[in-house]
Amino acid sequence: MTGDDTGIATFPSSPAVEMSVSVFLRRSDPVSAIKTNMKRSSITTQVLLACTSLVALPALADFSDNFQSGDNAWTHYSPLTPFGSPATYSFPNLGYQISVPQSLAPTQLGDGRGGSFVTGQSYSDFSLSFDVFGGGGSPQFTGAFTRVTTPGLGTLNGYAVGFDYATDQLVINKVVNEASAGSIGATAVSPVVALNTADGYTITYTALGAFQQATLTDKTTGNVVTTVYGTDGSYTGGQIGLGVVLESTTPGLTASATFGNFSVTSVPEPSTWALAVIGLGAVAWSSRPQRR
Repeated sequence: MTGDDTGIATFPSSPAVEMSVSVFLRRSDPVSAIKTNMKRSSITTQVLLACTSLVALPALADFSDNFQSGDNAWTHYSPLTPFGSPATYSFPNLGYQISVPQSLAPTQLGDGRGGSFVTGQSYSDFSLSFDVFGGGGSPQFTGAFTRVTTPGLGTLNGYAVGFDYATDQLVINKVVNEASAGSIGATAVSPVVALNTADGYTITYTALGAFQQATLTDKTTGNVVTTVYGTDGSYTGGQIGLGVVLESTTPGLTASATFGNFSVTSVPEPSTWALAVIGLGAVAWSSRPQRR
């Protein structure tokens, strides 16, 4: 230690001292600390926003309809209209009734059939629920058509899930060129069950990859009537609709069913969840305490 002309003690300068002072200033610089925290906060915010958008994106395709405003969100499917057997649509008791007459040429054109598809939406993995009332007056299939491509005369491919009143069974069938190719497995056909046509029923259905499952529940009692499931990966995505098929060639018969409380919820694909997890990991990493 030495003195100067002012009488104030001074310390001799050395490289070690200068380095120590420099390091201390860098560590204690409030401006640098603020900039670092702001940058880290910005990264965290950006990653959180990205994760939120990834998880929320599939919900944009969710759809529900109680048919109180008609069927404006639906596209009619009536392939036999040009041949004198059109499907008809009405709204009794705020439900959605689809009726189809017998085909005038069942050998050439197939059974009478008709339905409606949700307009402008396509689903891959999803959960579906809808109510069914009536439908037991004729041998017929009543239910939903899922993962459908090119709906039309002789071109519809997809799956049919619903109740077959001709056999009294809940089924999940594969459809090829508008014709049933049979169930997607032995477990995709329920035992014979006797439905009370005075009761309403809810059908819930889930499709995750090749796996598919459907459950029939009595709306009056709340009891599960039966559950079926199966595996088939022929169709991975497409439109969803409701419909009826008259399974009889007896002249004068009509198939009819009333639907209600339709709801479909898309399920995010595994890759979407993986990206979200990676993003959350990045948030945790960017927010970790920094060594001083």
